Amino acid sequence: CARGVLVKSRAPWRFAGTGSGDALLAGRYVYDVVLGIPVVASDLPTLRRHFSADEVLFFRAGDPESLAEALAGVAGDYDAALARAASAHDRYRKEYDWERQARRYTGMLELLAAGTTWTAPAGLVGRADG
Repeated sequence: CARGVLVKSRAPWRFAGTGSGDALLAGRYVYDVVLGIPVVASDLPTLRRHFSADEVLFFRAGDPESLAEALAGVAGDYDAALARAASAHDRYRKEYDWERQARRYTGMLELLAAGTTWTAPAGLVGRADG
């Protein structure tokens, strides 16, 4: 039985001028979730917007001891890691399907075409919103 875990430790993306790593979700996280690979990731705002602790095992960014504890937790209970991965996969299938994403993008483009500025409401980024 092949076992795997994906560890991510840096901010996934930076928006120009913000100095913030919480603007966009990197595709690599999505790929791993789709593949059912347990993810151990830095506890960043971007990831918390998209995944819960029931889906991804978080560790404190820049803290090697926290990372070591998270990895030991995965190694000690790989079934729980797979359960988190399955939960993350289920969320992805429900909230990020093509039809839902098309509605989000279409709505945003319609607002922009009308000359309206679009701003995602706090806490809504990446969540099922219609």
